[in-house]
Order: sequence, then C-alpha cells, then structure tokens
Amino acid sequence: MDNNFKTMKIGLIGCGHLGLAFAKQLLKKGYDKSLLKLSYGGLLSTLERIKKAGLETCIASNTAVCADSDVIILTIKPDNVSILSSFKFTDKSKIISCIAGYDTARLFQITGQNITRIMTSSPMTIEAGKGVCAVYKGDSIVENLLSDLELTIYRLSSEDLFHQFTSAVCLPGAFLQLELDKRAYSDYQFVAEYYNEFEIIGQLIAWAHMVTPQNLSAVDKELYISKMATKGGITEAMIDALKNRATLSDAFKCAVHRSIEISLK
Repeated sequence: MDNNFKTMKIGLIGCGHLGLAFAKQLLKKGYDKSLLKLSYGGLLSTLERIKKAGLETCIASNTAVCADSDVIILTIKPDNVSILSSFKFTDKSKIISCIAGYDTARLFQITGQNITRIMTSSPMTIEAGKGVCAVYKGDSIVENLLSDLELTIYRLSSEDLFHQFTSAVCLPGAFLQLELDKRAYSDYQFVAEYYNEFEIIGQLIAWAHMVTPQNLSAVDKELYISKMATKGGITEAMIDALKNRATLSDAFKCAVHRSIEISLK
C-alpha cells in the first residue's frame, strides 16, 4: 500500500465528533473527498453534522466501507463494539481502532483481524491541527497518515499506558475547571509523581497548557468542558473529582481508574 494518504481509500466507521474531525482534517490536508467513505449509526443529529461538513456524498454502508477501503478507522462507541463481529473485513485493509477501553486482543476476538490501536486528544484539537495521538502496534502506514493529519505521535510500549494517556488528554478541561474554581496547582509535583510509570507525562502537560483556550468567560469555559466530558466518561470522572475538591493529581487518578473500569466492561 502506498504511504501517501492522498491516494488511499479511507473509510470511517462511526462518524460522531471524533470521526467527523478525522474527515474534516483529511479534506483540509487536500484529501480527495471521492475516496472517502463514512458510515454512521443513523442518528439524525449525526446526519446533520455530516451534511453541514459537506460530506453527505461520502455516506456509505458498513459493508461498502469494509469491502472497498485501504484504511478503516473505527470510531464507534464502546457500547456498540459487538456489531463489528458481523462485519466482513478484508485482509487488504489496514484497520485502526480509536475505541476506548478495547485492547488489541479483545478486538481480535471480535473481528479476527490484527488491529492497530490508537487514542487521540479531543476532536477540537484535531481540527485545530494541534492533536496528539498514542499508538500501539503501529507501522509506517498508520504513523504517516496520523502525522499527515498533524497529530503528534507517542508510541506506547504497553497497552496499559493508554489509561494514563487517555487521562492526560483530558487535562485542558481540568485546567479550565481549576480556573473556574480559582484553585492553584503544581505541574512539578504532578510530573514528579507520575514520571516513573509514564515518562511522557511532562510533554503531555506542556501540550495541554498549549491547547487550553485562554481568556474565556466563565460561561465559555463551562461550554468547552461540557464538549469534552461525555456522560460516564474519563473527562467527566476527572472534572467531578475536581469539583469535589480533589487535587489535580488525585483527579488524574480518578480518570485513570475510570479508564480501567471502562476497559473491564
């Protein structure tokens, strides 16, 4: 397969906020829309967002995405993973999973395919060209595609580290919550506590400061946080802990714990 993403047939299964962010970023980088296929779960709100992005002509069935894509990106919700067992993936397709909580072994059991697992920062950071991405079992095709979409890549040596990474990319919301509560915190103490088990924590904290919006009103801070925090998710766990006066370090632990809980469902 050619490493040039502009010649690849790319399919997205699941076109919520994350899937749509990938699609928009592809087009922004010069990708030919006629090569893109999108499938989604049928929600009217999702269809309206697809139309607003000018991507209605890219809508396809899951069958079509699986049959005719060089690269397939899975962005469905964890609750919907069971549908993958009915899909007929082909050996020619490179499959990338962004599904929270599902490791490569479980994905293989469901799909019978060797899948590259990734986790990204929020759709907002991806569309702004400031996203970060953790990769496990990646290769040049996957990493070149992600780099072309302006994602900074972090290779993980163990899938267990996805829990820390996923929690770290929630930090922009945490910083805004701390601002709302007018609370101080120490980056140095936070880094010192986690560096031994997760050595890229310092880089991710610096990234989080860089992408955290500045000079927002209190209302806009709340809105930004609400866009990041899905119900029952990892960001919500971190924000709720901070609202209950936990330290940033302890709130991070709550987020990691929630990530582990999700993975065990």
